[in-house]
Amino acid sequence: MRFTSDRTHFIDGAPGTELRLHAVGERERCALLAHYLRLSADDRRLRFLRVVPDEGLRAHVAALDLARGLRLALFDPAGSIVALAEGFCYGCGARREMDVAFSTDVQWRRLGLAKSLKSVMAAITRDIGQAVGGTGASLSAT
Repeated sequence: MRFTSDRTHFIDGAPGTELRLHAVGERERCALLAHYLRLSADDRRLRFLRVVPDEGLRAHVAALDLARGLRLALFDPAGSIVALAEGFCYGCGARREMDVAFSTDVQWRRLGLAKSLKSVMAAITRDIGQAVGGTGASLSAT
């Protein structure tokens, strides 16, 4: 399942700034790497459950199969990812789950961006659950 529509969001607390919600695909690979590289060591530990050096992030992004999983990002007008949600679906039988990891650039925190992304991912997770037999699906945030 791919989420491909563009939506414009106006964020309270950042007057006049438009953020575009868009799925991360092959065209956004460089923006994804730039976002990861801006994360501090502590942020990287929270996101990846370990500190990942720059070289490791470069290798990780180069190897990513962007057609798998679901990555939604909020992009600023310059095309930089300022907030990212990455969902990974799995399941057992008809029960589907999605683990989601979030990261937000430091200057964009405390504006509700991750919460907005979580709401979109939760809606997509419900859709996935309905698509695989109506037994529901759940979302867990990391």
